Amino acid sequence: MGTRIAVIGVFTSYPQSIKSLEKIDAKRLANSEISVVKTLSDRFRAEMAQELFPLEELEGVLVSAGTIELPDFGKTAAGGPLAQILQKQPEHGITRALMHYGLSETEANFFSKKVGEGKTLVLCETNNEKANQLANILEEAGAQHVEKWNKNLDKPMYPNH
Repeated sequence: MGTRIAVIGVFTSYPQSIKSLEKIDAKRLANSEISVVKTLSDRFRAEMAQELFPLEELEGVLVSAGTIELPDFGKTAAGGPLAQILQKQPEHGITRALMHYGLSETEANFFSKKVGEGKTLVLCETNNEKANQLANILEEAGAQHVEKWNKNLDKPMYPNH
């Protein structure tokens, strides 16, 4: 197996993030290593009901999809391996969960703050050979702040913020 690369993107539009997840899944770029996190504000819950994009519809793509009560953000929709980390230790929050993927504390805080601002976080782990294609899909779907890093090096590659 080749080097494992983590790719992260932040979306201002939840439907765009879901479309990117569907494309990533259809091309089998990350298999079961796809995660998504979104706070559940009242406004978002209304949009979600209207748009019909609940995480549960992506159960084939996201393992452990559901809601988690996080100390900093309240009710949060999460799915994938990142959600499993959050479910085991919700008191540690998103920052510590992201550090599990090899992000520095500064980078993890940056992305945690974006989730707190109501943005949707998509995080995928894939083989080195698929990382660029995966990052391109996130960018084409409208992600901001797309980054990728070698999990073994414990630092981001190609920062974009």
